[in-house]
Amino acid sequence: VGEMSSGDEGKDKGKGDRSRRKSTTTFSGYLYKRSPSSWDKRYCVLTKTKLIYYKSKSEEIPQGTISLPHAECSLPDRDDVVKRDNCFLIKSLNKVFYFPCESQS
Repeated sequence: VGEMSSGDEGKDKGKGDRSRRKSTTTFSGYLYKRSPSSWDKRYCVLTKTKLIYYKSKSEEIPQGTISLPHAECSLPDRDDVVKRDNCFLIKSLNKVFYFPCESQS
């Protein structure tokens, strides 16, 4: 968990044409995502414009989508409440998402 692979394994939002989904995926793989009470394992698909996360790789309907053009990706501050190694965060217009990884790469 925590390592993303480059390739064409992704899904676009909802159903959609399989060849279109393959051509839009930059990276895909499992990450942990912080929820209000726990860290949930999610299958994530990164495209040029969004990060889509699913409950599992076999799911067709995403749990959520983070639009990236207006988001900021960074590392947590030292004062941040999240105390996880190799964690990055994405600040969207109205929410902050935390994703710890197994390694820095």
